[in-house]
Amino acid sequence: MIVPTFADRVASVPTTHNPTVFFIVSFLALINNVGLFVYQMYVVRKNKKNPLKDELYTDTVHYKKIVAEN
Repeated sequence: MIVPTFADRVASVPTTHNPTVFFIVSFLALINNVGLFVYQMYVVRKNKKNPLKDELYTDTVHYKKIVAEN
């Protein structure tokens, strides 16, 4: 997204520059990404799928519903 240069004067949004808050948010994002990676590896090993060639989540209800509708 491109933001015009006058946006800071028209609608300025104060930000926090607290390093503790930045660390907490970054750490939560890292934990979330590691958890997702572990879950994906669990699905790959459980279903014996190749993540580069196969769909990973074919056994979920949502996937089956979308395939049935299409």
